[in-house]
Amino acid sequence: MKTSQGGESREQGATEGGGSTIVFETTRFGAVEVPDDKVIRFPDGLLGFPEQQRYVLVQNPSGGPFQWLQSVDEPALAFVAAEPGHFFENYAVPASSEELRALCLESMEDAVVLVLLVVPPDPSRITANLQGPLLINPDARVGRQLVLQVPEYTTRHAIFPAGTSAGEGTDGAAPDGKKSDDEALESIGAKRSGRQG
Repeated sequence: MKTSQGGESREQGATEGGGSTIVFETTRFGAVEVPDDKVIRFPDGLLGFPEQQRYVLVQNPSGGPFQWLQSVDEPALAFVAAEPGHFFENYAVPASSEELRALCLESMEDAVVLVLLVVPPDPSRITANLQGPLLINPDARVGRQLVLQVPEYTTRHAIFPAGTSAGEGTDGAAPDGKKSDDEALESIGAKRSGRQG
């Protein structure tokens, strides 16, 4: 059992396939049970949260490209994330060979890339941190947050054409567990689904 500021995770039985599952408490979703092999390890943590190293991806119930990167060990810590290709067709992560090797990746084609979002009260003003993408090896379930030295990538890049930088909030984190982000995500999911079809 690992505890961090009141957070607790524990092993819980086995899945149908024979693997073990882990159960942990969250502020937003209550108790969450996932297969142990769905936990993504970030050995260096994320920027500003070096001690929180285990996360799972929780899909947005409303659908669409948005999901939650939820800490396993800190119930109130969750980031809104998305694959950048949904919004920035030409976005590319110039990862070095050393960065790829650290994650046991042979090339970027083998990686999953996510960016963290800032969700202000007005969903049309959501911004993405293109300067600090998450690079994940989906097979090894290990990831790292990079810091790109690319001038055109900012930490507050508007994801919608008509959007402007929110200029407020945190870098995608929701440390207080408030529901306003959930409501904004639900409306965005509906809008995004409408745009796609």
